[in-house]
Amino acid sequence: EAALGVSGWRSLALLMQDEDSAVRSAFCASLTASLMRPFLVTKKEGKAGAPHHFLASRKLGLPPHYIAMYALAAVDPEKANLVAARAGLLKVVGRGGLT
Repeated sequence: EAALGVSGWRSLALLMQDEDSAVRSAFCASLTASLMRPFLVTKKEGKAGAPHHFLASRKLGLPPHYIAMYALAAVDPEKANLVAARAGLLKVVGRGGLT
């Protein structure tokens, strides 16, 4: 997250308003999946004794402020993308335990 920076976060968020509908749809699905993984501040990128392939694919959940990206889908001209973003938002918020 720190390596992403403000401009990187903004560029990532603007994928919700990309010209290509398939990009918007895929990013929304990816955002939902990433937000559903638990976010633990203390979780380490590496784990002692873990195989190398596990360390390379270890994923951290996204911080809760990424939920704000769903708001950019509110003006999506494709109803399917709008419905998917709403469903993703409800799924993420409805699961509880965001903090």
